[in-house]
Amino acid sequence: MKLKSDTQCRYTPDAGEYDPQEKIYCGVCGDVMDARLGVDGPTSWAEGVSGRTHLHDSYECPNMKEKEVWHLQVIALRNEKRRTASTLIEAILEEEIGMVLETRKETKKIGPLHGRMG
Repeated sequence: MKLKSDTQCRYTPDAGEYDPQEKIYCGVCGDVMDARLGVDGPTSWAEGVSGRTHLHDSYECPNMKEKEVWHLQVIALRNEKRRTASTLIEAILEEEIGMVLETRKETKKIGPLHGRMG
């Protein structure tokens, strides 16, 4: 299964929702995500602060765990593409996204906040 969001690189469904043999693919880069099954813990900031936990499975892209700058840049470029009102800029951003995904090298050094989800 490929994640529906093109900026999603973490996924925490309820435990057992997916067959453990099924591969989950990163929405950002398409790589197979690392799985940890039957994790008991929070899945959100609010749950963590409140001390609540629940059983869930955890999928995370290995490129995100390694904090690969190119991976963060693809997320930032896609977020920028959604915000622009220009079709010309949108096309330029899409071209750069393709270049970064193909080479797996960033075209610009960015800070960690640029790659945040949302």
